[in-house]
Amino acid sequence: MREEGAGTEEIGAVVEHELGLATKLIHIANTSFYAGRVPAKDVRAAVARLGLNNTLALTLAIKTLDQLAVPTWLDVEKLHRHSVEVAVMAAQLVPPEQASAALLG
Repeated sequence: MREEGAGTEEIGAVVEHELGLATKLIHIANTSFYAGRVPAKDVRAAVARLGLNNTLALTLAIKTLDQLAVPTWLDVEKLHRHSVEVAVMAAQLVPPEQASAALLG
């Protein structure tokens, strides 16, 4: 996803082969937080709406959560919505490069 010059079309073409990930990104793109006038009907439209940085961050979060054993008491959808909201707010405060460095440091 970080290939130089890759745009929303190329990223969308790769992501659409991961059905679960594509479905989740389309769903997120159509939430009230991101929704536009017209719903995103395919993964390429979802990637275009979310933007490349958000798509990358969401893909990482989704794939990480898919690997975890989730306790039955945890509302994953609520946690996911909260995580996305916090990530978007944090992105307004700190450039993505600095945020990534802070997480690694």
